[in-house]
Amino acid sequence: HYANEIMSFSKLKSGFLLSFCMLLSTSYTSILRSNYLTADWLLLVRENSEGWTLTDNSHISYVMKPGVTNLTNGRYSCDHSPGSNRNFTKSLQDISNYTSASTNLSIAVVGDSLGFQFFHAFEQSLSTNLTQRNVMDKVRVHEQLTLIEGIRGNGTLGFLRLTSMWDQEHHEHPDYQGRMLVGNSTKNKFDAMVFRIPNGWIEAKEVNHTNLNETIYYAKQVLKVKVVVFVAMFFNNNIDSRERWDELQEGNKRLRDFARQHSDVLVLDMDHFMHGLIERNAKELGFNQSSWLDVALFQRLPGKYNHSVPHVCATPVTHKRCVRNMISMDGMHLCMESIGGRTNAGIACLLGCAFHQEVNQEGCEKECNVMSMRIPTAEEN
Repeated sequence: HYANEIMSFSKLKSGFLLSFCMLLSTSYTSILRSNYLTADWLLLVRENSEGWTLTDNSHISYVMKPGVTNLTNGRYSCDHSPGSNRNFTKSLQDISNYTSASTNLSIAVVGDSLGFQFFHAFEQSLSTNLTQRNVMDKVRVHEQLTLIEGIRGNGTLGFLRLTSMWDQEHHEHPDYQGRMLVGNSTKNKFDAMVFRIPNGWIEAKEVNHTNLNETIYYAKQVLKVKVVVFVAMFFNNNIDSRERWDELQEGNKRLRDFARQHSDVLVLDMDHFMHGLIERNAKELGFNQSSWLDVALFQRLPGKYNHSVPHVCATPVTHKRCVRNMISMDGMHLCMESIGGRTNAGIACLLGCAFHQEVNQEGCEKECNVMSMRIPTAEEN
């Protein structure tokens, strides 16, 4: 038995094995009760020298286990070394994971600086000593266009910076950048796009059927993708009123309604994940209000940005300050060292759902989000 979580998707030639794995998939939620999954079916995974299942066809697989994601070559990092003003809370230690992945798919991550964080964390899960990293465009500290080849599994990973939807109004620049990305790739196409909706740059009301439809259209035209994974919009420092919170929720509802109407669109429940983290942290900090949302919205640090206390603090506030936590770097950006393992596993799992023709995609998507984005209660831990 292996004491970790693994989900591996490939086109199995044996009907018996396929049926067996699908049967196990239906009971996945009941098996999952903590950060570990121990199951006999893991023995079906044939390992190569790096411990990964490889097939002649499309594949993506991953292993998620407790730990932290070690980031390199990145500007956005949360220093939690001894002596730093940042620390893990107990609740975050319980769910912090590291993910290693393997795929021969070509995956493009599109979005703003937070989109780059998702890309950078995913890069770390796929990197080997043979990985070739090509920063094709950079403005000051921000990578605008990056192509990575030689990842584990012989796939390709790309990043395109975009601070809007990829819609008719804003498509010319990402069209140009996207064609550069495709033109420089040895595969000359991308199979999937992971799109981090840049809320903060855009209002949640801009996430509507028209803009979502146009984003998919241009991604397919330029990047040649078959599948799109949208990252649901989640709490950040700009959400400082009930009105803004309601707008965020309505935007995510439109996103999920749209996804249900399109078989090639999936959603990573990052909103549920972030809200669960904030709720657990609020309780750990001693807030007794019945609504974690009221704490997140109205318990703020003094200063220019008025950070939400349970969003950024690892300790109660004293003298208008606190030790920072490992959830959010600055009220906007994420501490991917602690939560990147979960986002990596969620993305890999959803792509597995999309490219595995024999699974019920809606059910598979739900299982992936339960596994990676749901925060277990204290009792379950």
